[in-house]
Amino acid sequence: MVSVFFFDENSILFGLISSCQFFWIMMLSFR
Repeated sequence: MVSVFFFDENSILFGLISSCQFFWIMMLSFR
């Protein structure tokens, strides 16, 4: 259960980072 929670935390963090990268790419391309 702890390992599953840890994996979920990593998944959420990775999703957050990828969404931030996508946002910056959109901003730079529209600039």
